[in-house]
Amino acid sequence: MPEAVTIQLDAPIRQVAVLGVEAGGRNAAPRADQQFTQKQAELDRRAKQVEQEYASRRAELEATAQALHAAGKELASLREEVLQEMRREAVSLAMDVARKVLQQEIASKGYDVDAIVSEALSHLPKRGEITVHLHPDDFERSGLARSESAVENGIRFTADPSVSPAGCLVHSAEGSVESDPAAAVDRIEETLQENM
Repeated sequence: MPEAVTIQLDAPIRQVAVLGVEAGGRNAAPRADQQFTQKQAELDRRAKQVEQEYASRRAELEATAQALHAAGKELASLREEVLQEMRREAVSLAMDVARKVLQQEIASKGYDVDAIVSEALSHLPKRGEITVHLHPDDFERSGLARSESAVENGIRFTADPSVSPAGCLVHSAEGSVESDPAAAVDRIEETLQENM
């Protein structure tokens, strides 16, 4: 038999409820357990749905992030290609302008033939016989070609139609030097294009 418990209260009891017994005298515990189990099952089902939705959205976001990353890399690569092409075009345009200016200077004879010859001669030692080939028009304009000091120094000038205007070709026993402004512009363009 259970032991009796005495409880002393400071106020009178206003209401009494017996737990575990419904009105009508049936035990309410199984029904409460069933409701709890149903609620728990509903919460578990909903949690699983949320988890599946989260996993699905996360997979979509990861796929989108990968696509954006790949698109970003492709865009960066395309940008670099476009910039490289623009650099090439800029060099090509600048060299075309240089060629036009050079052609105008040559056509107007706005260059100093003797300065060109002196520059070419400065690249060779001053010993032995030297032959300077000039375009016929430049040969006529050159003061060095008619100077006695050139002859005294073993420098001989010759008119050569194969030499371009504003250019010269110098031969000596030590080697040759060619000054061709159009070819120089071509070499500059080639060097610039190679170093991009």
